[in-house]
Amino acid sequence: MKKKVWISITAVLLAVVTSVFLWPAVSEYGDSYSEQQRKLWNERRALFPLTWEIARGCNDGGKYLSRITGKDATSVKEEFARREEREKTLAEMQAKLRDKENLPYEVTLDPVTSHGKLPADQVLLEECLHRANSGDAEACLAMALHLGWEKGDFPEMLSWRQARDVDYWLGKAEEFKHPGARFLREFVHLTLPENRNVVKITGSSSLFISPKKCPDYTGLPGYHEFLNGLRGGDLMAYNLMCRIACHLILSNEERSLLQDALRKQVKAGDVRAMEKMATLTFSPPKDSFDRQRAILEGMEETFWGRAILMLPDEASDQAWNGLVRMGGLKAEDAKEMNEFYEGVDCARKAARRGSLAGMDCWLAHGLSSLNYFTREDWEEAFRYYRTLLECRYVPFIERMAFRSKLDSMETKLMECFYRPRFLRQAMSKALEKLDWRKEVYWCDVVKLIDGKNAEKARRQLDELVALCGADRLLLKLLEEPACWDVSPGVTSVYVDKVKELAGEGDPLGKLVLGYLNEHGMGVSRDLKKAWDCYSEAKEAMGVFGGSSVLYSDPFNGGKRNNVNMQIAPSVFMLTLAFRHADLPGRDEKKLYDLAQELDKYTQSYTAGGLNYFLGKVYEDGIGTPVDRDKALEYYKRGAKSRFFYHAGCGEGVERLSQK
Repeated sequence: MKKKVWISITAVLLAVVTSVFLWPAVSEYGDSYSEQQRKLWNERRALFPLTWEIARGCNDGGKYLSRITGKDATSVKEEFARREEREKTLAEMQAKLRDKENLPYEVTLDPVTSHGKLPADQVLLEECLHRANSGDAEACLAMALHLGWEKGDFPEMLSWRQARDVDYWLGKAEEFKHPGARFLREFVHLTLPENRNVVKITGSSSLFISPKKCPDYTGLPGYHEFLNGLRGGDLMAYNLMCRIACHLILSNEERSLLQDALRKQVKAGDVRAMEKMATLTFSPPKDSFDRQRAILEGMEETFWGRAILMLPDEASDQAWNGLVRMGGLKAEDAKEMNEFYEGVDCARKAARRGSLAGMDCWLAHGLSSLNYFTREDWEEAFRYYRTLLECRYVPFIERMAFRSKLDSMETKLMECFYRPRFLRQAMSKALEKLDWRKEVYWCDVVKLIDGKNAEKARRQLDELVALCGADRLLLKLLEEPACWDVSPGVTSVYVDKVKELAGEGDPLGKLVLGYLNEHGMGVSRDLKKAWDCYSEAKEAMGVFGGSSVLYSDPFNGGKRNNVNMQIAPSVFMLTLAFRHADLPGRDEKKLYDLAQELDKYTQSYTAGGLNYFLGKVYEDGIGTPVDRDKALEYYKRGAKSRFFYHAGCGEGVERLSQK
């Protein structure tokens, strides 16, 4: 009997084994449109797994890929090119399949969506400002971060107005008992002149940054309270500290303290902590070069990496390549990669629990961590995208509509499935529902300010200045003549606001007021007042900067030119004096001194306007003996650049070359 049982069991096992080999293999992909697209997508991902994806867009001669693959740079560049070509072919196949299917992309935008439970840095600015004014200390920090650094042209140098706004909101946060506000306020005062010193202006609008170690801040008032906040998981305060420091190098102590605190909270299942850990990992975002450098440094810091680097150079390279090819030394083991995966894991866990921030972070960073998309991965990506759009989640909308690169992973994924125009239409509807014009992207003042009703315009102006900062208004009034195409009453509102800001001591306000007086915009033309305003702006500048001023250069055919706010007053003073020989009190020695101050910035290929001033000084002998050879030298420099050719310099070259 037992023998028969064993024979039966053996027969069944043989039948199972035989079925495995003889039955037709079941495809892992279905026949649906979605499954066909997923199959093609996975072929694309197989070509560029995460460590290869990081190399895209970085032309370093194949050094990074050579280092992580253990192959010579030439062969790895050739392999990379083959993969790029194949990926292009697959993308074209997806596009043909998509266009044949022609699926519509329709979203339902609920007009009553509430973001009341979201943190202050994830809601509309209008809501954040309302919370801050209502006593929410974290919202005050969010306003300080927004007005100080999020939209500045040069975050290394706060403008006068930005520094004032930051100090105001940090003061309010301190008033509302935020544990880190006092330290952050003191930290701004410490680092503001230090950050100015790491920045070197190299041309009319170009900078050179030389980072240096941050001065000791551990003795500043409120530092221990700030650390206690980090122990509680205060990501907002830490992010603000990093933005304040900018290019000043911080120690890793505060970050490690915050990471440890968040890890404990994540382990306990805290979804908000998961969001924070994901955000901490990717904020501020690293570009591909930063990530490559961090990966290679992480590989060098491993046991085998340190051992290999102790060998002579030639032997070290050979040992490195051999160990990489054998799998003993892997990019995936670098600290940078471990933190990356920790961040995306937290994002995914939060997303699966309904967190909008988790969904947003997963789409922005987590998709690239997947070298293969399961059906669940695939469906989640589309569901998260739709959810964020329908809920009008502000960071997602802002990132996708304004900041997202066209070649981002989520954009590629969505556009391989739906036609781009359908996606753009859906995004436009979401933007319209958000009334996004009240955000920082203040693209057209004319449409935002009532051009006829003065009282209404005044209220709107005050609201927008509170949300966006006065710099935006002042720069628009200077840069966009169309802003002044309004009624006389609204013109008076503009002028009153400029005078108010200038009267507070704002250098940019004084610069704009001078411009109004020079050109008779909203006020009677007064060249002497214009000169005085420009002079006051120059004196008030101090350590402040930040703005890139766009102005019409009368010596370059009226073309627009960018100039850093640090030197803008000098440029405007010279422009005024060179255009108007009848300027009251015109002092040629003063003009010569101003031109000489700008001389050190004339080597930049963008400094055509500055070279024109120096050339004119020496050609006409303004405050100095005539020196046509020297004038010709400056004119040639300003006319040399193909893309930044300065017409005035070109005319000067032609004029002096004929003499």
